[in-house]
Amino acid sequence: MKVMLLMLLAALFPMGAVAQDEESMSQVIERGLQRATSQSMLMAGSLKDKQGALPRTYENESLQTCRYDNWVSGFFPGVLWMLYENSGDEQLRHYAELFTDRVEPAKKLTNTHDLGFMLYCSFGQGYRLTDNKHYLDVINEGTQSLLTRWNPKLGVIRSWDFGKQWQYPVIIDNMMNLEMLCFMTREFSDRRYVKIAETHAKTTIKNHFREDNSTFHVVSYDTITGQPHAKNTAQGYADGSAWARGQTWGLYGYTMMFRETRNPIYLEQARKIG
Repeated sequence: MKVMLLMLLAALFPMGAVAQDEESMSQVIERGLQRATSQSMLMAGSLKDKQGALPRTYENESLQTCRYDNWVSGFFPGVLWMLYENSGDEQLRHYAELFTDRVEPAKKLTNTHDLGFMLYCSFGQGYRLTDNKHYLDVINEGTQSLLTRWNPKLGVIRSWDFGKQWQYPVIIDNMMNLEMLCFMTREFSDRRYVKIAETHAKTTIKNHFREDNSTFHVVSYDTITGQPHAKNTAQGYADGSAWARGQTWGLYGYTMMFRETRNPIYLEQARKIG
């Protein structure tokens, strides 16, 4: 867990001085976690009295914040929960609970596919570590909101409601939101959720990847024929280029789907993406 957490935090919290040659990997990891913990404590302390504020990014020499309805809103609470898991520090738990609570209104959003990012990173980690049944209720309600965007005819969950050039846009990022559906099946023994996740994942394998296994960012489906009518990028270099972050969404998403279902087609797809 420590290695995974360190990788997650490395880009946000530089570890300072370069490790000496004699420093072991476990020492490097521990030093990184200590640095991440101290920085997260400082950030939490600076925002704790700012109602509803959650950290989003750092630009123009200042911390930029967001509300619960931003797609990154659940990341910081999730980091706090994992740091609490590593250290057992009750102050970290207090902050994790505080910032997780700020994300709760997202459970009612039906205009975004990012509820897995928002709710599973925050409430999902909190529920795993505390067994707080209210957290489970929030995840459940958020999942029902997410499923308002599911189209059984097309076999995908809609991503965006904007873009006149698209009829039913689905972005590769959506693979990250399937984990919450798999969790729901495990928690409630209802296979409806994982079946939706599997259908979305298989439809994405069929339509999102080029012959070299690089991924399109956006695939839009014709709502009458059910077939893709546009394959574009909104954040990469060009429609025909590979997009590093998109590759990572796919790599994580299909690795996770293999973990949850043990279906080898997902492991094969993850290897192709990698």
